[in-house]
Amino acid sequence: MTHIINNDFKNILRPLTDCGWQFIKENEYEIQMNKKYSELEDICVKKSYSSNVIHITIPLQNSAYSFYKRHTDLELSKLFLHNYVSEMI
Repeated sequence: MTHIINNDFKNILRPLTDCGWQFIKENEYEIQMNKKYSELEDICVKKSYSSNVIHITIPLQNSAYSFYKRHTDLELSKLFLHNYVSEMI
């Protein structure tokens, strides 16, 4: 199940690779991307080991800060990330 979830998130994030982003970490609980030549811009999606909680960290545009969102609903977390990626590309 976790593998399927990671594939869903990876497919949502994949369009960012055309905009200079690269996958830097992938395992069954975490996907992490950063922007080439700007490593402080980082996107991270983690599934909790012990619960169905999804942790999403995304960079704020034109800022040194990131936004963190904790989801307990898988579909809402996918929608949240999809909307973010759609705004970026």
